[in-house]
Amino acid sequence: MRRTAHRAGPNAAGVTLLLTLLLVIGCSINSNNPAGFEFTGRDQSSVLTDTLTVTGADTSWSVPLQLNSSIRLFVGAFEGYESLSLIQFTDLPAGAEIVDAILIVRGHSVTTSGDSTEITLEVSPVSSAWDSTWTGEDRAGLALGSAVAQRTILYDAVSDTVGFRLPVDMVQGWIDDPATAVRGVAISAVSPAPFMINFYSSEVSGSTAQSQPRLVITYVPAGESGNKTSTVTAEYDLSLLTFDSTIENGELWTGRGAPFRTRLTFDVSHIPPQATINRAVLKMGIRSEYTLGAPITVAAALSLYDEPWTVSEGEIIDELSLGFAVSIGESDSSMSMVITPTVASHIILDEPLMHILVVTSYENLYVGLVRFWDSSASPELRATIELTYSLPPGDTP
Repeated sequence: MRRTAHRAGPNAAGVTLLLTLLLVIGCSINSNNPAGFEFTGRDQSSVLTDTLTVTGADTSWSVPLQLNSSIRLFVGAFEGYESLSLIQFTDLPAGAEIVDAILIVRGHSVTTSGDSTEITLEVSPVSSAWDSTWTGEDRAGLALGSAVAQRTILYDAVSDTVGFRLPVDMVQGWIDDPATAVRGVAISAVSPAPFMINFYSSEVSGSTAQSQPRLVITYVPAGESGNKTSTVTAEYDLSLLTFDSTIENGELWTGRGAPFRTRLTFDVSHIPPQATINRAVLKMGIRSEYTLGAPITVAAALSLYDEPWTVSEGEIIDELSLGFAVSIGESDSSMSMVITPTVASHIILDEPLMHILVVTSYENLYVGLVRFWDSSASPELRATIELTYSLPPGDTP
């Protein structure tokens, strides 16, 4: 087969020459035609940067947190935190004769700042009524009997299963008198407690369900003669967790366990509601020497209420405004948190004051505290928001 070579004709050569000349001397084709913003007849958007400083209406307050839904039971003490746990068993076989009873709990983790090697726990009967709505503030109303069982646990074994043999007559009383069963028992640490153990609670499920507090009983069923062994899971359990310090002047507290929450107020009256928030970063100075239980994850969002004392347990924040959480370590002296969605959610409301709630994540699973500087501190320590936003063409701030 014969191949034919294709050559560029005279027209192609002319086009090539023209393009070369245009590249050399500069193209003038359509040089007078409008383009970009000139073509559309629109002005360019304004991109502005700003630094917002907290107005001085910043405040912190403590929260009486119910821990009945927590997957942890707290027992012991840690840097001002103290807790005992209540457990009740009501699903016991009617008319049974108790032969033996063992209370079993399983540790999950430990919170400590010292070097103690062991902790001593004891079980006591509860002689006053309580219910799952109690918080640490109700601790003073709890009456306990003398300890009926005691165990010393090595620090290295805190995640093991712990068993307490209970008096037969006490458990028998739970069967004979339902009111006594409702009161149940308390697990506490002998004072002074060197650290805090976090046990699994009855709220755990799935693969950890076997770690729930339970009562293993050996008994003679009603109307029978042979022994039988059964495992009864707790009907209710609850931690009464307290913290012995109050908020210091000049500081803002955010904590978990016996939690504290902080509200910051910023004046955004100069930002029009049609602004697009490109980026917002909340910065706060930390009193790092007082950070407890680190690392602690902190998040920010819009408060659903104007006043902190009206914040309810079930409705704390606008979840759609939740910023990107940040982890705080023991040595951190400042915090920078991206809160673009938080600010954006507020600006569209066209309200002059923006209230931001700063809280810890997992308030009911751990203990810990971060102490920030408030608006009375030096400028480099107080809360600020570094803001970048844009306005539609033709708008001015």
